[in-house]
Order: sequence, then structure tokens, then C-alpha cells
Amino acid sequence: MSRLLGAFGRPARSTEVFPLPGEAPGIGQLVRVVGVDEDHWLGEDGRPSRVEDVDVDAIAVAAPRGRGDLEPPADGEKVELRWPSGRGVYGLRVRVVERYRDGVALWWCEPAGPLVTVQRRAFVRARASGGLVHVALTRREDDAAVAEGYVVDLSEGGLRASVSGWEGGEGECVVHVRLTAPSAFDDDGAPTAFAEHEMTGTVLRTLAATTPEPGRSLVDVSVEFWQPVPHADALRAVVFAWQRAARRHGVD
Repeated sequence: MSRLLGAFGRPARSTEVFPLPGEAPGIGQLVRVVGVDEDHWLGEDGRPSRVEDVDVDAIAVAAPRGRGDLEPPADGEKVELRWPSGRGVYGLRVRVVERYRDGVALWWCEPAGPLVTVQRRAFVRARASGGLVHVALTRREDDAAVAEGYVVDLSEGGLRASVSGWEGGEGECVVHVRLTAPSAFDDDGAPTAFAEHEMTGTVLRTLAATTPEPGRSLVDVSVEFWQPVPHADALRAVVFAWQRAARRHGVD
């Protein structure tokens, strides 16, 4: 794609100028566009998008599907772009300064604040108990690359798992998660039924497995789920059941 700002004229700059940070996402990187006001239609979890072009001091993202395409923001409206990195999730408040359609609807944005690290919502987390919970991770960029293993700990916001076959990176690696988790428990907290859940997430970090197994090369992978998670209630029920089981057995 040609650099549209150069080809079609630069938008007017605000008097409040912030530079485009060196850590800004590059062309093709997935981002989330989040509303900065509590009642903004984008919501606190935002909508997925992708960087389509970058200029010296501005960035173009695809308009979020739905209202973002049909009801573009007003001139000067502020939103926040969020994207993962090896240091966590970055946030950059931007001002929409131009809208353009070149096959896809684009929002050209200029920085309206400094780069920040987003504080993630606190989710209740518990270590897996009552047997192994299977998980499969598939890199979204190539569906054939599958890593499989078991969950170490879980929340409705993400998981940590020990997997074999992982060849991906971290920070910018988006994965499809298929999780087979308990859906019913007996009075002692042991699982009596299982259900399969699927969601999208971002790999935040990878480490050598804390519980290596002979003959298997395992990697501990931490994944943050994209919000809102479609099975949040079911995952929360699993976490609470594991917590109750841990209390009964005197485990912190």
C-alpha cells in the first residue's frame, strides 16, 4: 500500500504534538481500538483492528468492523490503540485526523498522548487441579503449527500452560486457543464432565517449563485472552471450583 498521507496531503496537525514512539506497531500488526470515554461504543475492551500504514508522525489502522466502518469518528475524536509487546500491553492515545477508503476503510491517527503500559484488569486465577486439563495452541498466521499440553493455571483473562511443539514467539504472536476444561464437579471437587472452549489470545511470554518431563521438550507459555471472552462464566466457574478444592486440601 502506498503511503496515503504523502500521496493525498497531510492532515492538519494539532497544536498539542506528541511524537510517534519508536515502539509503535508496524504495518500488519494487530491492535485493539479502545474508547477513551466510559460510554464510548468501542467499550473498555475495544475492537480488533490492524495497522495498514505508518508515516513519520501518524499511523493508519483499519476501521473496526461494524459501526467503525459505517459510523466513522468525528474529526479530532480520541481513541486508544493497544498492542502486546514483550514488556506487556502498550497503550497510545491517538486523535483521528483523517478517514480514507482504499479497499478498506482507514483511520489516520496522530499521537495525542505519551506511550503507556496498560494495567490489565485483575482476574481471579487458580492452579489447575483434579487432573490434567488439555490445551492446544494454534498460531493464527499458520493454522498447521499446533502446540499441545496441559494448563498450569487459569483465569477468565488468560492461562499459563506447559506445551510441546511450540515454535512461535511472544509479544506479537496471536494464537487460537482450544481448551478442554471441567464443566461439572463432584462433592470432592473432582471433575465429572468436560467441555471444549475456543478463544483468541496473545502470547505474552515463554519460558522453559518449570516441571520438565523426561523425553519431552516443554515450554511454559503465558497467554492473555482477547476480551470479552465468550466463555468467561464457564472459565470463572472452573477457577472457583479449583480454589475450593485447594482450600479443602490446605493448598494456598
